[in-house]
Amino acid sequence: MSDFTRNEIQRALLHGQSLNLGGADLSGLDLSNLIFRNTLFTKANLEGANLLGCNLEKADFQEANLQGANLFGSNLEQTNFIQANLHRANLRKANLQRAILERADLHSVRLQGACLLQANLSHAVLSNADLQKVDLRFATLKHTKFTSAILHEVDFSEAKFEKNDMEQAWFSEVNLSKACLEFVNMRGAALFDVKLNGAKLMQADFLWATLEEVDLSNADLSFANFNYSTLKSTLFTGADMTLVDFDDVTLEDTVVKVFPRRIQ
Repeated sequence: MSDFTRNEIQRALLHGQSLNLGGADLSGLDLSNLIFRNTLFTKANLEGANLLGCNLEKADFQEANLQGANLFGSNLEQTNFIQANLHRANLRKANLQRAILERADLHSVRLQGACLLQANLSHAVLSNADLQKVDLRFATLKHTKFTSAILHEVDFSEAKFEKNDMEQAWFSEVNLSKACLEFVNMRGAALFDVKLNGAKLMQADFLWATLEEVDLSNADLSFANFNYSTLKSTLFTGADMTLVDFDDVTLEDTVVKVFPRRIQ
């Protein structure tokens, strides 16, 4: 049972009272379309809560439980979600510009059409998440986990990557031109119509991956692993192929030239 009712919270907001809901049990509560700017929800339990259309700008959800919560279309600009549990939450079309999601659990979250411009998702877990048409321009994605995520028409322009885990992720119509993806794990990933031209992919792991109509021209693929991968209509023009592993690769309409290690 929740610690507060919607009417109690609504009355407090109408009277301009400062709300501190840190640690409160708000599970299953309907709080849709309310204004919670700068409100503290630290360590609160909001599992299954309805926050549809809320204004939560600069609210603090650090270590809060938002598992299965509905945040469809909510304003979450500059909101703090550090170490928050957003497992299976609905964040479709939410505004998460400059939101802080470091170490957040976003497993199986629905983010279709959400805006995460300049958001910080360092060490966040987005396994099995649906990120179709998500705006991740200028986002910080250091050690972010995208395993088995759906990444269709995602805008990664100027995003900051570092040692990302994208194993078995599904990419389609994604622009990763000139992205720095050194040491990225793309084992078993599926990439269709993906632009990786000029990308830094040193020691990237594409073991068992499928690449179809992928542009890797002028990319740095030195020491990358493509063993047992399937490459269809993949472009490698001008790519650095120094010591790339290509054991048992399936090629279709693809020409690959692997060069020995350069001698300094």
